Amino acid sequence: MLFGLLLFSNFSFDDSKHEYMAKFIVSLVRYIQWPEKMNEGNFKIGIYGSFDMYKAISNQTLDIGIQNRNVDIMNLSKIDDVNLTPLHMLIITDANCTPENIRKAINLTAKSATIIVTDKEVATKYGAGINFVSRNNKLAYELHKPNCRRNGILISKQAEFYAHTVIE
Repeated sequence: MLFGLLLFSNFSFDDSKHEYMAKFIVSLVRYIQWPEKMNEGNFKIGIYGSFDMYKAISNQTLDIGIQNRNVDIMNLSKIDDVNLTPLHMLIITDANCTPENIRKAINLTAKSATIIVTDKEVATKYGAGINFVSRNNKLAYELHKPNCRRNGILISKQAEFYAHTVIE
């Protein structure tokens, strides 16, 4: 229900972008299924591009975790740090959300089941599974199912229902 409320609420995309993205991500995760090999241990999120996003995700998951698991959040200073541990999600934001960094992240996460989350127009064209965009002064997301399936990640129909755009 929170997910639906977030989807239809108005806000200034620039003012609280990272906080709203963090809320969406935490709500959206319940509609994503990772391969069996990723279902043990802590839920791991890497963030490349924004310390504000790191703080927002940390605040959202501090007391509740994700999928009944504790959360490890890594603030990555360079894209090559993605190799440090298998991640469930890699969030690439702001100025670091470039086609080159997205492609490099795909190569670095090829052996793990990592969904790449971005916040730039057409980022799904370069490999992002979920891309946040502003539509009519509302936060929305694009869902690229083939980019998610590439690493064995399945997306439920509920996530598709709430998506602004679903790419099959």
